[in-house]
Amino acid sequence: MTMAEGARPWYRRLWDGWMVVARAIGNFNARLLLSLFYFLVILPLGLVVGTARDFMGIRRRPQSSWHPKTDSPRSIEEGRRQF
Repeated sequence: MTMAEGARPWYRRLWDGWMVVARAIGNFNARLLLSLFYFLVILPLGLVVGTARDFMGIRRRPQSSWHPKTDSPRSIEEGRRQF
């Protein structure tokens, strides 16, 4: 025996209504909490690290991109023993 779609019990309609309200509350909370986390944790940390260190060496502008080659002894034995 199945109930028709229009004859759902009152508690099912109440549950569906609550799910609409709960989804709206969840969306608001997620946006609020993630925004607070970004502005209170990530942004200050990024500003401090960004002004304190240059991890990738971007600010240091060398005269040339070439690096001097280090000489290594060239012999048959060195060629055979590559690793």
